[in-house]
Amino acid sequence: MEHATSGSQPRNAKVGFIGLGNMGGPMAENLLSQGHQVSVYDVTPAVFQGHRVSVYDVTPRRGHQVSVYDVTPAVFQGHQVSVYDVTPAVFQGHQVSVYDVTPAVFQGHQVSVYDVTPAVFQGHQVSVYDVTPAVFQGHQGHQVSVYDVSAEAVSRLGGLGAAPCRTPAAVAAASDQVVTMLPNSQHVQAVFAGPDGLLSAVKPGTLMVDSSTIDPAVSQEMALAAKDKSAVYMDAPVSGGVPAARGGTLTFMVGGPEEHFAAAKALLEAMGKNIVHCGDVGMGQSVKICNNMMLAISMIGAAETMNLGARLGVDPKLLAGILSTSTGRCWAIDTYNPVPGVFDNVPSSNNYQGGFGTALMCKDLGLAQSAAAATDSATPLGGAALQIYRLLVNHGLGQLDFSAVYKYISERQ
Repeated sequence: MEHATSGSQPRNAKVGFIGLGNMGGPMAENLLSQGHQVSVYDVTPAVFQGHRVSVYDVTPRRGHQVSVYDVTPAVFQGHQVSVYDVTPAVFQGHQVSVYDVTPAVFQGHQVSVYDVTPAVFQGHQVSVYDVTPAVFQGHQGHQVSVYDVSAEAVSRLGGLGAAPCRTPAAVAAASDQVVTMLPNSQHVQAVFAGPDGLLSAVKPGTLMVDSSTIDPAVSQEMALAAKDKSAVYMDAPVSGGVPAARGGTLTFMVGGPEEHFAAAKALLEAMGKNIVHCGDVGMGQSVKICNNMMLAISMIGAAETMNLGARLGVDPKLLAGILSTSTGRCWAIDTYNPVPGVFDNVPSSNNYQGGFGTALMCKDLGLAQSAAAATDSATPLGGAALQIYRLLVNHGLGQLDFSAVYKYISERQ
């Protein structure tokens, strides 16, 4: 086992990765491409009929459509098959989920269907997902374990060589190093310290790197809990967005003991280009909170500026080009412009899909305001940015990329 104190990162290291969202999925792929064995689990909440359900919550709730993760192998029309999607379909009068992985015929379509018979579970309508451990042939024959509510994430990682893990504990048992990328503090606490959490099965000497953006106090709490298990916890939130996650060029802001930074850096270099030690546990979070407050403020400024220019009759591409070479230059203008059509391959040109969600930005701005209150720091623009992003969430834009602030502003009279 590669202990946390080592600065080298051997090929075929056993790395656990939890959190397969827009950022985490590409990060896990980059670990795979470097030849590591990766165990993967996801805790992204799903919404069924207005009820939020976490991936490890398999208890049917009365009156709500929920997800049930069935581990029983099934055969459909002579094929052993799996389901990775929640695409609605009807089979024998029941709503089920199907995805095209293994050849089979379902209502005239070539699909894969997993266990469509128990479409009603204890009187509740359910969607069924396959979490049966399996080995897929992927990058250089490496084995990966996948457990994910996201159809896209499971199929993508499965295509690279994936098999499911049923719990965070299973990830810990299979790994010498673990990376987590989760939505908020509560998810981190549940994944690390909850039932079947990482800490229930972590091996002594395991390096655990959390790349979520959370309250620094929670990072410090998890570090103490890991130390009790003779493991090492470091916080390492990221910056660079989805393009950097896909390209393996993220910036990691690392907080943790100096003596373990070399090992963390060796692990993170598979996913990032700039790995910076910021100090003790929690300092990475502190730097990230400051970064995201600045990012939110600048994105609002970019949106207001581009909207003003449009209403004055200035071509958006022309304005963006001039600003990008002038004193008003910023990342929100020259790389991640919020106006649809200015740049390709950014969320604004894809109906604000993908990227970094407005609700998550709202969460990070809340963390910044809590930190400002605790340190008696004046952040009038940070507070205003939080209120603006709360308006977006209240107007139903919470799941869109945070650059959708332009959409909100431009539609106001």
